[in-house]
Amino acid sequence: MRLFRKTLASFFLGVRSFLFMVSFFAVTILLIGFFCWVLLLPERYVYVHVRLWSYLITLCLKYIAGITSQVIGLENIPPGPAIIAMRHESTWETVVMFLYIRHLTFVVKEELTWIPFFNLFLRKFRCISVKRGQKGANVRTFLKQGKELLAKEYHLLIFPEGSRMAPGTLRPFRGGLGLLYGQAGVPVIPAVLNSGRCWPRRRFYKFPGTVTLRFLPAIPAGMPRECFLEHFTQLFTEAYQELEEGGGS
Repeated sequence: MRLFRKTLASFFLGVRSFLFMVSFFAVTILLIGFFCWVLLLPERYVYVHVRLWSYLITLCLKYIAGITSQVIGLENIPPGPAIIAMRHESTWETVVMFLYIRHLTFVVKEELTWIPFFNLFLRKFRCISVKRGQKGANVRTFLKQGKELLAKEYHLLIFPEGSRMAPGTLRPFRGGLGLLYGQAGVPVIPAVLNSGRCWPRRRFYKFPGTVTLRFLPAIPAGMPRECFLEHFTQLFTEAYQELEEGGGS
């Protein structure tokens, strides 16, 4: 009987996960394919369109996959330019961030710029494209374009660990964060989350639960780079460990 219940639960979890993925691609194709004309409008109207996409996907997550969200510390995001250095565990954070941050851009893998129509939106948001295996060139591109975007009042979202991480694991932070902080003269907002518990990387199943995203207080500009990296590492690591232990709220 226990095996039967487990098999039945796995079956329904698979069905819900399949229905969510169908809805995810249906909403994405519909909004990108039929409403790509918004790219002809000023940037602020395109952001409205993408926020609609984010909102519809979060509804699909809630009512199909059973995944809800809890966002803490939005008051820590300043109205002016800032670097948001976020934990990366899942596709979840790349979907929902437009709901919470108005003037947002981010760093993307070059492969994403090859997707028809989708790449037009990436260009509209002035996303920074980086190539695999070109560390030096990527750092130069990141610093140059990052400073330009921050000078234009953007919020720049980066993943300081460099790629999606499995829940509970930590990786040394990439050096680009410290370099950009030292040159751009804007605050850094550390952000931690546990999205990989519900939407694991490289897995089909989506597990019901609540994703917690927490924005920490901003680290002001002007600290020496070494001091900043030490302070950021301590804040980020302690906040993430607290979240993993169930103290996210």
